[in-house]
Amino acid sequence: MPEERRRFATRHFRQSETPLLPEDQLLPPPEPALPVRLRFVREDMIAVLDVAVRNFLIVGRKDNNDDRQVDIDFAAFDGQKLGVSRHHAIIQVQQNEVHIKDYNSSNGTFLNDFRLKPMFNYRLRHGDALALGRLKLTVHFMPR
Repeated sequence: MPEERRRFATRHFRQSETPLLPEDQLLPPPEPALPVRLRFVREDMIAVLDVAVRNFLIVGRKDNNDDRQVDIDFAAFDGQKLGVSRHHAIIQVQQNEVHIKDYNSSNGTFLNDFRLKPMFNYRLRHGDALALGRLKLTVHFMPR
């Protein structure tokens, strides 16, 4: 019986044998503050667009033959050629978080390579990969 007890006994280590968890890993990192601006960087780094954050932003492209409002205009990013709809998506600030919603676009909205279900909110975070149709972007939250 003593042999069996020894076999299942807890092994005790000396303190020097067990590394301590670094202090910066004890708590999850704090969520970044709500951004003041959103920066959209095209995948090929050719174009950058900075936009002031508001509670409600319409994402798409302006068309000369259409007078609908677009707050974030990707026409200059070859939006029409790359499949960006005139009213493609909506960005909203809700409960101190930034969300994006596909607005029944023709070619879809993708967040980190996952297609968004139209008219459902998805959280947008700093560094996310965003695709509007075939227009690939990286989203950066800018504090100022």
